[in-house]
Amino acid sequence: MKKFGILLFTILFISSSTLIIKPSVTFACSCVNEQTVQQEFSQSKAVFSGKVIDIKTTKFSNPNYKKVLFEVSKTWKGISKSQVIIKTGQGDGDCGFKFTKGQNYLVYARSSKMYGENERTLTTTICDATKEFSVAQKDLTILGEGKKPSKNVNYEENFQGNIFEDLFKFILIGSICTIIIVIIFKLYRKKRI
Repeated sequence: MKKFGILLFTILFISSSTLIIKPSVTFACSCVNEQTVQQEFSQSKAVFSGKVIDIKTTKFSNPNYKKVLFEVSKTWKGISKSQVIIKTGQGDGDCGFKFTKGQNYLVYARSSKMYGENERTLTTTICDATKEFSVAQKDLTILGEGKKPSKNVNYEENFQGNIFEDLFKFILIGSICTIIIVIIFKLYRKKRI
């Protein structure tokens, strides 16, 4: 019976560990040749300039990604609201663009299911023409003046509203593991007596 308890504990420990430390999908980043501003514009769902207000990194999703909240200053295509959330990879091999909070960017975003969502969301990668606004003069000359967003929105509260989501998952998994260990311990003690 002791061997059965140890075997059961081992199986449960390994199973619960895979819930916490799960393998993640990996990507290799490979971009095609650089495209013209006109080509990037036509292939993008949205083109806008704006300032990064906040960045949220996912921890327990598969694949991992960053959600970036922008305050939109000008729009050329696909954006009418004053704020927008886009997704990008973490960086390195997943083609994620490295955004910095407080910095201004010219963003070319595509509609994609790249980050495991059921619906298409706006995404950008290092393969798109997204760049810091300070080095976007050539693009801005070709794109023209752009328009101010027509609808005022505030996504900041909702953006931070999910901050405890990862913590909740971690606590839930830990609680389930604790309950399983307690049950095994009680069964083991009961069999021993």
